Amino acid sequence: MYIGETRVERLACFIEGYHACLQANGSESDEYERFMEWLRDIKQEASGKEWPAKYRLDCHGDHEQAIRKYLDLVAEFASMEKVSAALQTGDAETPARSQAGTLDVLCRVRQEMIQGQLAVPLSEASAECFETFVEGCHACMLANGFADEEYGHFFEWLRDVKKEMPGEGWPAKFLRDCYGDHVQAIRRYLDFVAEFRNLSRIARLERE
Repeated sequence: MYIGETRVERLACFIEGYHACLQANGSESDEYERFMEWLRDIKQEASGKEWPAKYRLDCHGDHEQAIRKYLDLVAEFASMEKVSAALQTGDAETPARSQAGTLDVLCRVRQEMIQGQLAVPLSEASAECFETFVEGCHACMLANGFADEEYGHFFEWLRDVKKEMPGEGWPAKFLRDCYGDHVQAIRRYLDFVAEFRNLSRIARLERE
């Protein structure tokens, strides 16, 4: 699992990306919601979007310990429920009703962002956390048996054709290009997603 820098907020964004993918594919179960309710009602722990800050505070600013605390609670819940993981769908044999890929989710985010709000409840509107959200979505696709090839092609196009994916990653470059404005950096990334989608659509029409 890739979350980039060891920060509890990055883990939260990875989870949000994974969850968004499940929702987009119609394969979401109530297991994650039950876990959040268990955290809140039984363990008396923070749940929802406030948990990263609370766990970091409880662990005196130690992000690694905050992440460990959260994952230990996941393991405890999973053991009690006798499920493989609290952040995945309940029945692995149940096929998803659709195969919405990572770029489908990102296009939806872009559309709602244009309308004035981020489409996903990111823990913080930072380019780095949004990168982790994307990785969470992609990881969900792979974990559920979908190749998600379009995302791979987009990554290669952004790196090789547009020259916008340096070794340091897109967040650092886009933040420089956008003078430190995280929302604009995210928007720039999503605009590239839309451009790639449009070019792919044109190429398909030409082949037909």
